[in-house]
Amino acid sequence: MRRRSRQWQRLIDAGLAGHYLLPKALAHDDQPVLLEPGALVAHEHDPATHYESVFAGSRLLGANRVRADEWGLLRRTAYADAVPIAMPPLQLWRLARSLRDRPELWWPALIGLPIIFASHQAASIGEALGYLFGPGDATAVFDQHYLHSTKAMGPALAE
Repeated sequence: MRRRSRQWQRLIDAGLAGHYLLPKALAHDDQPVLLEPGALVAHEHDPATHYESVFAGSRLLGANRVRADEWGLLRRTAYADAVPIAMPPLQLWRLARSLRDRPELWWPALIGLPIIFASHQAASIGEALGYLFGPGDATAVFDQHYLHSTKAMGPALAE
């Protein structure tokens, strides 16, 4: 656990983990992510750039995992081959499991499956490319979409 903590600290120090990548990386390694139960979280994506944002964030995740864990070519190639095949169904299974006791969300989730699946596919391709080729221009894209764009925040999003 101490080794893993140092790896996550390196991600934070690199400035690339942020509010999005660190929890995703922790969840990817089955590490616990604790959230305040009373917290209201609202996040808005621009539909025109959603897939590009997801792709960039996941490419950073892949590149940062390679750097933090000092992966060799064989491991990077194996993960890059496996992620686009395994990640979308695994993420859908996690979604279904999280909705098991929330029947009021079954219909909205079912309607959203095409977008959810496409988002997971974009994420898996981005992550695979991050494993193989590093971050590319994903840092600039991520910063633009997540840090430097105007987001609507307010009571309407929290309801």
